[in-house]
Amino acid sequence: MSRSTQLSGASDYPPLVYFYGGAPIPAYANVTLRYMRSRWNGEIVILHSDSVPKKVRGVTYLRYTEWYDSRPFEEFKNGSPLEENFRQGFWYLTAERFFVLAQWAKRADVRRFLHAELDVALYDVEDLPETLDSWGDGLFYPRASSEFAGASLIYINSLL
Repeated sequence: MSRSTQLSGASDYPPLVYFYGGAPIPAYANVTLRYMRSRWNGEIVILHSDSVPKKVRGVTYLRYTEWYDSRPFEEFKNGSPLEENFRQGFWYLTAERFFVLAQWAKRADVRRFLHAELDVALYDVEDLPETLDSWGDGLFYPRASSEFAGASLIYINSLL
């Protein structure tokens, strides 16, 4: 049984999941991972597709290319109006991580998790899962205004 599976069933605290695809994990990631390892009460997972220069103790590294099925993403991409060449495929790289996260959650039998980008500093998020769980079920993300929202931090406590 993987550590991820053990924690999802044995721990009430959700994992913190990072995604980094298409290139080796950058050196700055270790600063983020070490800091969050000292602050986060649950498992920390990084889903990646390339090499890992130096691992941080207490972080689970999973090469998603070993189990990820890209066909659902390709169907999405084929029907999408997103501009393919915008910032070297930024929209599709951003969108694909949600397909990877969904398959990981199903594979690991995880029903709740916090997802953040590696270049985002998280402070005082230890109580965030409990707070958001008390508000309801779904996908939560920060909004800067009624017109602008980002996906650099997402909490999911209900998968369809």
